[in-house]
Amino acid sequence: MAVAAAGCVGAGAASAQTAVEEVIVTATKREENLQAVPVSVTAFTAQELQRRGAVSLRDLQYSVPNFNYSSNDFNRRPDVSLRGITSTARSPGEDGSIGFYVDGVFLARPTDWNPDIQGLERIEVLRGPQGTLFGKNTIAGAVNMVTKRPQDTFGASVDVEAGNHSALRAVGIVDMPLIADKLYSRVSITRFRRDGFTRNVFNNTRVDSEDRWGGRLQLRARPFENFEANLSYDYMTETPTRVMREIISGANPLTFIPGPRTVSFDRANVNDRTLQGVHLTTDTTFGDYTLTTITAYRKSYVDFQVDEDTGPLDDQRTRILDHNHQFSNEVRLTSPSGGRLDYVFGLFYLDVYSDQSGGFVQNGVASPFFPGLTGANRTVFTNSYAAYGNANYHLNDQWTLNVGLRYGYETKRLEFFRFNQNGGFFGGAFPAFGPITDKILDHDVSPMVGIQYKPSGDVMAYAKWSRGNKSGGWNAGLSFRGAEPYKAERVDNYEAGFKADFLEGRARTNVAVFYMDYRNLAVTTFGGLANGVGFNVDSAAKAVIKGAELDFTLVPVDGLEIAGGVGYLDSEYKNYRASATVNNSGNRLTFAPKWNGNLRVQYTRPIGDDLDFMVRGEWQYRGNQYGNPANTPASLTPSYSLLNARIGIARQDERWGVYLWGRNLADKDYLNYADTLGTDRVGTYGAPRTYGVAVNLRY
Repeated sequence: MAVAAAGCVGAGAASAQTAVEEVIVTATKREENLQAVPVSVTAFTAQELQRRGAVSLRDLQYSVPNFNYSSNDFNRRPDVSLRGITSTARSPGEDGSIGFYVDGVFLARPTDWNPDIQGLERIEVLRGPQGTLFGKNTIAGAVNMVTKRPQDTFGASVDVEAGNHSALRAVGIVDMPLIADKLYSRVSITRFRRDGFTRNVFNNTRVDSEDRWGGRLQLRARPFENFEANLSYDYMTETPTRVMREIISGANPLTFIPGPRTVSFDRANVNDRTLQGVHLTTDTTFGDYTLTTITAYRKSYVDFQVDEDTGPLDDQRTRILDHNHQFSNEVRLTSPSGGRLDYVFGLFYLDVYSDQSGGFVQNGVASPFFPGLTGANRTVFTNSYAAYGNANYHLNDQWTLNVGLRYGYETKRLEFFRFNQNGGFFGGAFPAFGPITDKILDHDVSPMVGIQYKPSGDVMAYAKWSRGNKSGGWNAGLSFRGAEPYKAERVDNYEAGFKADFLEGRARTNVAVFYMDYRNLAVTTFGGLANGVGFNVDSAAKAVIKGAELDFTLVPVDGLEIAGGVGYLDSEYKNYRASATVNNSGNRLTFAPKWNGNLRVQYTRPIGDDLDFMVRGEWQYRGNQYGNPANTPASLTPSYSLLNARIGIARQDERWGVYLWGRNLADKDYLNYADTLGTDRVGTYGAPRTYGVAVNLRY
């Protein structure tokens, strides 16, 4: 069984490809061929992740049509968008729009959204509302990360990658049976470090560095023939130095330092993060039926510090502490497949405690800001309950009716207090407020109706309508407006797709087109004096997104693979008046480029009796996009293309492999985020040219 990037061959250098291989996904909560699933999905195997040198979800953004990862404070609050809808949750009062899952466990807070992805069996990115199967806040889609379970035989692997900027990445995995046919274990350890890409001229140091390590301990027990339990504990900690923003253009010589990846900070930017969690999954079979339970507890901590004045004077700085705890439980019944009717029914519960504290410190050095401390403590308690079902009724061998329904009930309670010391500009913008408490009760019904047509074993077409919901929240960040509530979002998604294998299995094409009609879309903006100073959450009355996605693979001759994808988005705020003087209606949505695409070419050729030679090239394209809903010229990120390559040899039995790799080979300076801050244009640059060597060992 092989799983690969959707439309991408899954085998490694160990064998020359003669056809496009079968892709198995669990997008419908059961193992199915990707070509039979009525969902727009892209998936990656562990081997494909290794080839790309991917250590986080950010590294996969160019390989998934209409998937975008643009952020200016990275792992504390990544801005991840899917089909033009961005998951932004700056405060505990906000939820994301994309559901992130590890082994079926929902990751509630943004601090958890970008875990270390080493040791995974596969990653699946599902586009469009997924409420009837994946549940809470999947209004734009879901990212499903699946770890490999402990094996019943001993095995070990070591992957080491070294490169310029003193980069080092190492992954060690050991599978060890403990009790024959009953109990198995798996231990994974990861380490990643790299010097910074950006030069801080204030003290002549390098910033934007990486320093991360983590691990996972797994146990798999099979005490009875019809029962299996999987217990895991994962831990990850990182202490990077971040560049939240760089002055791209400005008039102040103290803060604007010419040249990309060049800053002048008197204080180091910090984004320390620790994640850990315990997951228990049980599977019990009753004949052909399977009862699954997933129980998990997770917590995360982030210490975020940034030089707010972006200059060498000790004038303004920000420190924010995030503490998050969550408990979840899910019970799911899966029917057998192959009959007239198959279905999945489930119950879901989630309890989240999310606390955020901190704020601005002003020292009043050479600026109009007076000394003082302005901050807020905000805590949100969430209880979410849901029941869901998804069923397929096979009318005959060619036609299948797909139906699904989810009912969700959620309560939220906010505790908010904003404080101010010594007044000053920020004191005037953020006066003391509270303490207050507030409550929100949301309940929603998310239906799905679709039809599948399969005229042959190699061709499938589908059409469906689905509704997605995202619960409301509060504008609970540092904002003049205070803790204003905002409404729940709703989207109606109309989608049609076509999946086909042809040329005797040597070609594959998967296409999806969609029309998404949003109501009460929550949009995060940075307001000026006329629009509530600080980060604010607006409810755009309506937005429409039209688009398409294409994944394709071609194996024209044995050993040669050509694969890629294309995404298109036509997004527009239909009715969005941010204030009496600001009307964003007719503008494009943020982080929603009209075009994005990727192309991968890989050639594998045997050398002698037991070796393979492999060469691989990648082209990645991202169209221009705006960083704010006002679509100001300064927030426009220009389009860009990147070139990557990999070349090496490996044993055909995959016992070892040695590769040279390079990314951004043209050393292009490109922005992955841009916006306006006062009179300055700010943003962050993507990585420069990187290169190195990778060694893989298997036993």
